[in-house]
Amino acid sequence: MTRYGPDLAYYLWQMVALADIKLMRKVGHQAGEAGSALLASVLLITLITGVGLATMTTTGASQNKARNLMNEKQAFYLADAGLAHSLKVLNQNIANWNTYATPQTLIASTALAGIGSYTVTIKAASGPGLLLTATGSAPNNASKSMSSLVTRGYSNYGNAFITGQDLTISGSPTIDGTAGGVYANRNLTISGNPHITTNAEAVGTYTATGLPVVSGFAGGSQPTISVNNVDGMTYYTSGAVDYYLKADGSVYDKNWVLQSAAGTNLWNCWTPAPSANTWTLTCSTPPNGTYWVGMVAILQSDAGTAATPWIATILSVDSIEVRSTTLYMRPPAPTDAQGLYKPLTRNLLFVTSLDLKIVGTATQTFSGIARAYEQVSVSGAPTLNGYIIAQDSASASPRVTANVISGNMHLTYNGNLANGLQDTAQVQSTLY
Repeated sequence: MTRYGPDLAYYLWQMVALADIKLMRKVGHQAGEAGSALLASVLLITLITGVGLATMTTTGASQNKARNLMNEKQAFYLADAGLAHSLKVLNQNIANWNTYATPQTLIASTALAGIGSYTVTIKAASGPGLLLTATGSAPNNASKSMSSLVTRGYSNYGNAFITGQDLTISGSPTIDGTAGGVYANRNLTISGNPHITTNAEAVGTYTATGLPVVSGFAGGSQPTISVNNVDGMTYYTSGAVDYYLKADGSVYDKNWVLQSAAGTNLWNCWTPAPSANTWTLTCSTPPNGTYWVGMVAILQSDAGTAATPWIATILSVDSIEVRSTTLYMRPPAPTDAQGLYKPLTRNLLFVTSLDLKIVGTATQTFSGIARAYEQVSVSGAPTLNGYIIAQDSASASPRVTANVISGNMHLTYNGNLANGLQDTAQVQSTLY
């Protein structure tokens, strides 16, 4: 209306005025009055009709423009949702980061009911980064694409013990360090006299009895902490394993060369018992390295000293139970002998597809990351430097039925253990 209405009205008014002047001059004053009035009436009707038509045309165009603008906004937000979805996919599959460097569809067309859909592609960017491109599609062929450059960065959980569901703490454990807190993604129950130097938090309820000492915040109703899905099977064909201890009692090295045939023979301090679903450490000098264990790993023999710890990572597709009276253990480090350290399993001590159970003593010292796909129980008085995660993604094993800290464990974490399990996809820039 603002574009056509006033111009048309002014033009028609000029026509009326001009016609009126010419008519009066031609036919005289009296006759001119009658004719002029008639002509003016006709032109006035034409003027009103023209203005109405112009208004209707302009209004229709405005409605179409508003509708198109709404669809474009829908497409924009759909693309934005696609980027958010892709970050979650990358974080859940962080160990496969390098496989995404090849151009591919990361998320196929995903529809949101009544709104539209989005797709996301991925390819290598400069350096170690990846380029995500999300395209949102809305009604009336509206489409919007946006891209994000993401890199793999270190994300500090900020807690020494994290559970996916409930956590119960009793006895007098000490949990300290700059990141020496506990976090339960469900309910947290504390009794006895534990000392926690930072926070004790729960997504659900927080219940404390006895004389717990919590230096930071203590309470419930906190936001959920997202934990990536990882278990022992993640590393089966990763190239990060030195020894494969199979369920049938056979052993293979990292090149899949047979080291020990199936059966019950001792292999470098490890004795298999396929019928009992166990691999047992039976002497004190096992080889250093990263072990992928097909069944349960039960460490019953002493190994390592304070000066020369056993350097190992154990990845199990079953449960891990630690009962050694004396055990000094840490994962491989970059300063160790060539080939012993694996970047993919850096700082990993235990990763299990089921439960982790540590029956501790004062002569047990561990360093690294301990992680269970199901539940974790730590009792006695071991010393652990690192963090523990009980993901609680299932409850298939009866070995540990609940997440429990008891006894006099000393767990220290300073937020300084980076790992692929802890890395996250971090957005560096986004082009809209």
